[in-house]
Amino acid sequence: MITLILDLAHYARSKTQQPFYIIPQNGEQILAFDNGELLNAISGWAAEDLFYDATHRWSSEDSAWIAEHRFPPLDRVLDHQKPILSVDYVDDGSGYTGANRQRIDDYRKRAQYREYIPYVARSDRELDELNIIPGVQP
Repeated sequence: MITLILDLAHYARSKTQQPFYIIPQNGEQILAFDNGELLNAISGWAAEDLFYDATHRWSSEDSAWIAEHRFPPLDRVLDHQKPILSVDYVDDGSGYTGANRQRIDDYRKRAQYREYIPYVARSDRELDELNIIPGVQP
């Protein structure tokens, strides 16, 4: 998979004078097998469901697994001065009030604490529209 990503990056970048960004989605455990070439070739990393399982916080067991297996490779990306784009599906669509607001704010706080760029997505997981929350995003 690393070779495939590197080949795609080199090919695409050879065909344009413009910047061509490579941002893999999830699967960050692949970085355990990287000799540094992948980290040098990518532009950042995108990761879903790091803090919430839809509108529910992960269980302590799941959170511990994420802390052990997902955060360390993502931290390697950050160490190479490349952004982490985080998406959690925490907005139930009820508006930026009450429990929905608390969940959105908690997710954003947790992501920003880790220096990830958060995107609050709708809990239906469709990603078929830009989720605008006035004063929050975009």
